[in-house]
Amino acid sequence: MDLSKNKLNESIPKKVFNLPSLSAFLDLSHNLLSGTLPEEVGSLESVVTINLSYNRLSSQIPNSIHNCKSLEQLLLSHNMFSGHIPSTLGLVKGLETLDLSSNQLSGSIPFEVQKLQALQLLNLSFNNLDGEVPANGVFANSSRVHLEGNKELCLQYVGCKHTNISHRRRLLFIFIIVAVITILVVLLVVGLVLLYIKKKKEEVLNIPSKPFSWEHQMISYGELRLATSNFSEENRIGIGSFGCVYKGYIKEGITVAVKVIDTGIRGSWKSVMTECAALRHLRHRNLAKLITMCSSFDFQNREFLALIYEFMSNGSLQDWITGKRKSSNGEGLDIFQRLNIAIDVAYALCYLHHETETPVMHCDLKPGNILLDSDMTAKVGDFGIAKLMMETKGDTITSISSSHALRGSIGYIPPEYGLGEKVTIAGDVYSYGILLLELFTGKSPIDDSLKTGLSLKNWVEIYFPGKIEQVLDSELLSCMNNVGQEDHFVNTEIQVDCLITIIWVGLSCAVESPSERITIKDALDKLKSVKEILLKSVI
Repeated sequence: MDLSKNKLNESIPKKVFNLPSLSAFLDLSHNLLSGTLPEEVGSLESVVTINLSYNRLSSQIPNSIHNCKSLEQLLLSHNMFSGHIPSTLGLVKGLETLDLSSNQLSGSIPFEVQKLQALQLLNLSFNNLDGEVPANGVFANSSRVHLEGNKELCLQYVGCKHTNISHRRRLLFIFIIVAVITILVVLLVVGLVLLYIKKKKEEVLNIPSKPFSWEHQMISYGELRLATSNFSEENRIGIGSFGCVYKGYIKEGITVAVKVIDTGIRGSWKSVMTECAALRHLRHRNLAKLITMCSSFDFQNREFLALIYEFMSNGSLQDWITGKRKSSNGEGLDIFQRLNIAIDVAYALCYLHHETETPVMHCDLKPGNILLDSDMTAKVGDFGIAKLMMETKGDTITSISSSHALRGSIGYIPPEYGLGEKVTIAGDVYSYGILLLELFTGKSPIDDSLKTGLSLKNWVEIYFPGKIEQVLDSELLSCMNNVGQEDHFVNTEIQVDCLITIIWVGLSCAVESPSERITIKDALDKLKSVKEILLKSVI
């Protein structure tokens, strides 16, 4: 929704924040809007950019802003906001730009802001802020932070009291010199531009620019080669169906995952185009972020194709289930970590199936495609065989494709696909059910230890619910009483009851008949209620 640069007045209607399909940006800047920013702004869970700058909004910035989980840009400059900066902004993990300049904000800068690892630009200039400026995170790079116009702010190493008068005069003198030089440079540049325009007699067109967050970075083969140390073995972090994945360091030391495509493999180009088409308009905190791509030629004039993603420092869920990765204490995933991962993946599927303009089916949901960031937040990746859907008949949504080819990985493919049925969202639900069972049993659906002729689902059903301990992952059983905090425990009986419910969700998602499976929304609600029970039981 873009209603910027008009003459809209009065307050913002609360119904604006309840638009279910609003998922890209809300721009009401450069208007005459007044009143407060309603708490309902927290309902915009999928919006990437909120721009309310250059209005007359007042009162405090609501704490509910932290519920905007997909928010990357928050622009509230040139208003009359007062009070303190909400410390809850530190919970908006994906925030890249925060502009609160030219308001009437007071108090200190919340130290939680320095924990925002994705923050690239922070503008708090021309407010009434005071106290000590944080030193870490975005504050470590002064070029990314603007704090001018806040007279009472002070740096840690300068001290907040008894500022030396001569030091102030020296700073004033430097400021005046810099200002004069800047003005002269600007005048010179303006003069040259005017001279150029006059000489060429060209008409200058005023073309409105797109929000800068939508402009993809361009990156060359040479830059990727340097970023990955010539695609060295030391930087290789994975091998996929269509190539290898490397860890790399691009501009300003940003860590990325570079997926180099083997263009000689049949179907590789189609996979890349499918992934780009699927992720083009998708934004969610539980989806792996595709930053850009590189289509070029290497130094031997061979075709080169790569996708560049955000780097996930804790690897894949497959690494944790198989024991390749462990916590710092040497233990595997506890019940809370597994449940949080299951909920994160369910959130992602709910978004793909029910919250996008055109529903998307992932078609290859498995532990190897679930990636974990530094906070152990799970993100769904690898959309190489994803499908868009367009036909709706009653309660059934079918694929845009008429192809009956099997889609997915062995063990996670729903049985109806083997009978030639079209791809549906129920297929993703089946794969999710198998993934959930694997997450809590530690067994792959193609595990050799399963009895001959038994699937993972059938094996679990034999012991469910009375002998649930027989199917649980040994790593989970070893830390059943420990929730990861010293002297904090959950009653074992409560844990077992919760695990029975979790396994029930997995079995209900993996029912043979698509029409009898529960929806991903139902699965998510059930898992969230289990988490609430566990949290309330911590003693």
